Amino acid sequence: MSRRSPRRCASSGGERLERSGIILGYRAEIDPRALGYELTAIVRIKPAARQLPRIAGLAELIPQIGECHRITGEDCFFLKVHLRSIDELSGLLDRFLPSARRRHRS
Repeated sequence: MSRRSPRRCASSGGERLERSGIILGYRAEIDPRALGYELTAIVRIKPAARQLPRIAGLAELIPQIGECHRITGEDCFFLKVHLRSIDELSGLLDRFLPSARRRHRS
């Protein structure tokens, strides 16, 4: 009977799961507040005609965007944005205006 420490068993089991493709990877979770981003905003974007790829590409370039999800429904994108203050939001949104449909609410 083989004696292994729980840590060694977990390690060898984890390696086996990695090799088999069950564990795809690991990630670091970063606290935006620790970097000075005190505000988190959710932004929904509906691209203008034929602008879908541009919205996704632009979202990749903006470091304040922590998540970008393609969604169904009236809007096509759901963004999670981290900002130092509310004053930064307008400038960030302005970067999407050329590729997004504008909404008019009454």
